[in-house]
Parts: sequence; structure tokens; C-alpha cells
Amino acid sequence: MTTVCAPATAPGRGALAVVRVTGPGVPDLLGSRIGRIPSHRRATLVDWKDAAGKLLDQAVATYFQGPASYTGEDLLELSLHGNPLLVRSILEDLHAAGIPVASPGE
Repeated sequence: MTTVCAPATAPGRGALAVVRVTGPGVPDLLGSRIGRIPSHRRATLVDWKDAAGKLLDQAVATYFQGPASYTGEDLLELSLHGNPLLVRSILEDLHAAGIPVASPGE
């Protein structure tokens, strides 16, 4: 299985935006970006940092350990501030970590 990401909210301006990441790479991603794996199904305030340690956003991360998630795999739901430039920077950071944007229906 491959780890993939996708925006879960419509593009545009809004107070919040959600990005989901699913697949076996989620625990490693969490370790590298926030330094820990949050408790299962518990919304946790985190500082999301890129690989160089630069703060990208203060976000709410909710970790769903597979198979007890709606994808059946480890899943991260990341609630971000809704600025489209910020959402794009998070998606670019995920891509830099080797996580592609999911194809339709994936």
C-alpha cells in the first residue's frame, strides 16, 4: 500500500482546511513533523514543521490507527488554518516527504 494525501475541504478561502493522509507511512510522517504520534482518535494541537524544522502551521492533528479508520489504514486528519497558500505549503511539504496527492477515488 502507498501513503497518499488529499485536501478534504473545497479549495478557496475559509477559516479552516482539512488535509488527510492515509497509508503505512503516517506514523513515520507524524514522528518527523510533530515529534510524536498523538493518541488514537484524540484531536491534538500540534506544531507542524517541515523537514528542516520550519514551523508551517499550528494545527489540530487527529490520528486514526488502522484498521479502525474509515480507510482501514493508518490515517491522519490535519485541520489547518484555511489560507490557500498555507494549505498548498502543507501539501508541498507532504510531497517533499514522498507522499503524493491521491488520484480520484484512491
